[in-house]
Order: sequence, then C-alpha cells, then structure tokens
Amino acid sequence: MKKYAFITRTGLYPPKSGSALRNRQNIAGVATLGEVGVFSVLGKNEPSSTQIPKSIFLREVSVKDRRNPLSRLVTDVIPGGVQMADKYRVRNILCELDRFLDDFSPDVLIAEELAVGALVRYAARRNHLPFVFDDHNFEKDLRIALAKETKRFPQRVLRRFRAGKVGLLEQRLCRSAAQVWCCSDVDKNKLLQNYPGTKPIHLISNGIDVIAYQQPETMCSDNPAVQKKYLFVGRYSYLPNYEAAVELVRDIMPFLKEQIPSVQLVLVGHGPPELLLSFVKDMPNICMTGQVENAIPYYWEAEALLVPLRHGSGTRLKILEAMAAGCPVISTRLGAEGLGVANGVNILYAENAGEFAQQARRLVEDPGLKKRIVASARDLVKKFYSYEVTGALIKTALQAGGLV
Repeated sequence: MKKYAFITRTGLYPPKSGSALRNRQNIAGVATLGEVGVFSVLGKNEPSSTQIPKSIFLREVSVKDRRNPLSRLVTDVIPGGVQMADKYRVRNILCELDRFLDDFSPDVLIAEELAVGALVRYAARRNHLPFVFDDHNFEKDLRIALAKETKRFPQRVLRRFRAGKVGLLEQRLCRSAAQVWCCSDVDKNKLLQNYPGTKPIHLISNGIDVIAYQQPETMCSDNPAVQKKYLFVGRYSYLPNYEAAVELVRDIMPFLKEQIPSVQLVLVGHGPPELLLSFVKDMPNICMTGQVENAIPYYWEAEALLVPLRHGSGTRLKILEAMAAGCPVISTRLGAEGLGVANGVNILYAENAGEFAQQARRLVEDPGLKKRIVASARDLVKKFYSYEVTGALIKTALQAGGLV
C-alpha cells in the first residue's frame, strides 16, 4: 500500500473552512487506499488540532511571516514571486517539512490548493515524488474579478498585476502535477481554456459525511413564537466571505427586519476582522460566534442559510452542509454555481437584498414549500455529494494515474 501525504495551509481538526472540509473528504477517500500523512501550516494564532484520528500521521507548524515591506516588494517584482505562496517558503516551515518527509516517507503528495504550491513543488523535487494538485478554487479568475471591483486605481493595478502572477503559478502547477483535481465542470472548462497542456483533470466534487448532519427528530424549528435565525458560515479572512458578511449586515438585514420582525442573523466562522465586528457591536439581533467546534447545530436551528456570494469558484461546502442538515438555502446564482441545483426545487435564488428578504418570508409563510425544498436538497446531497460518491471518484482518479 502506498503512502499519501497531504500538504495543507490550515488545521483540519476541527475543520475551520471549506478547504479544510474538502481535505477531510479527500483524506477519507484516500485512506481506503493506503496510509495518510498530513503536513499543515497553521495561520497566525491558529490553535493546534485536537481530536486527531489515530490513523493519521500529522505534523503541524505555525507560519512566522517576518518579511518586511521591502521583501514583499521584491516578491512582487521578481519573476515567479507570488505573495500568497511565498510567505510559506520560509526556513522554519521548510525545516519541519523536511522532517515530515523523512519521518513519513510518502509515495504521493497531494497539494490542497494554490497557496501551498511552493511547498509541494519543493517536496516533490526533494524526494522525486509525483503530486496531485487539488485546484478547488480557480484562483486566477477570482483575483481578476476582485481587481476589477477595486475602487482605488493604484490598488486595482497592483491586484491585477498580482492576479497575472497567480495565474502563472497556477499554470505551472497544473502542468507539472501528475494530475489535477477540481470541484465542478465549470472550473474544469476554465482550466482547460486558460491553461492548455494541463495534465489530466479529474472532477472530484465536494462531498460531506451525510449521516453526521442528520437532524434529530426531537428538534422543531417551526414554532412561530421562536426567534427566526438566519445563518452564514465561513472563514472571514477569505475576501468573498467577508464581503458577503458585510452585505448581510449592512444591506440585507434591514430588509429582513421589515419582512420578519423576529429575525436574528448568526455569523459563524473563524477570523472576523475588526471592521466587521464594529458593524455589529450595537446590533443585538446580530450574533457573531467566532470559530466553533461544530457548526452542524447552527444549521439545525436556522430558518435558512443565506449565501450572498459575488465572487469565487469551486462549489460551496456550506451549501452542501446546510442541505444535508435540513436547512433551506437562499443563494445568489454564482454562490450555488456548479452544484446542479434548481431554483424553487432544492434551493431559492436571490440576487439583491430585497429578494433575499422576500425568499426568506416565502419560507416562513409556506411551510409546504420549505419541506419540499429540504427533502429535495437532502436527496441531491445523498445522490451526488456523499463521502461514498467522492471516495469512488478519488479511487478512480488515482488508479487512472497509476498512483495506487
């Protein structure tokens, strides 16, 4: 049996983001084929993992980004320099990675995403190993879109310049990997169009442990006297999530209060910045939980998950989580892109603040609609997005590449 080493940029136990959930899914699939090791780079002030499975060989190291503004400028200027990746290519991380490679002796590397690209290329060259590039966010497209919406001209030019360099790194990884994984047909087509010569691309959809999200029958959220909770879940250091949270607080919440006076907005997730905290400090009907050990009960208690995402790629694990937990989803079309959903069948679409409030009220006033959407959404997740389905996709991909 081969040994598979995952390189990730965040801790996985407990998962704090969609990328951590995707890694957990991929680890579950790969673990049926061989031994699994994980090398995780923890962010600033990020706690070490807990409840680590005994079968996982885990090594964690904290990032110590001591680069000064001049060194960051040099990274921007030199060919191939990419801020999001180069900050991990520092001595303490490379030394720990060397020890991990020597102690675990992997046969195959799996890179979580673009940010750890420099580390996985270093490890692959050092040990002469093939690697899988799990490009679950098409980064170039995302960064170009964010640059276009930047108001200040100098910052817009800098972001567009950096987006081009991100695209070059993404292209190098796609061409040098033994194979590339992506989340959806949409992303697969983008990769093929933007990076000709990409190695075999395998569609590994996002998936979840469906059984873990099953709502207890004793729970009931249809009592009209109970405060109506609406939910958003995400890692707020990821700019599209931060922008969605700001839109919920600033734009959508006033419309919700008009339609549903007993409304409460619950923002769950790691790393809310000071600016977002300042928005909500005097709003008693908005709750920010910070990082939680388990987000599933929040889905059970919510009237709906609100997903006003305007940027991003891949597919949203938060939507799959909500569907498995029996929580209706109201989302922008882009937020649900690639999931194969149908408006009014297993999801409700909304593109502005007024529409989000109207769709939320529809669910309150029409319990039958809510039950139909919940049932159809859960069936969709069981059929296409369970660990059993994604595990089979992973096995087929690795077998096709001779990596088993």
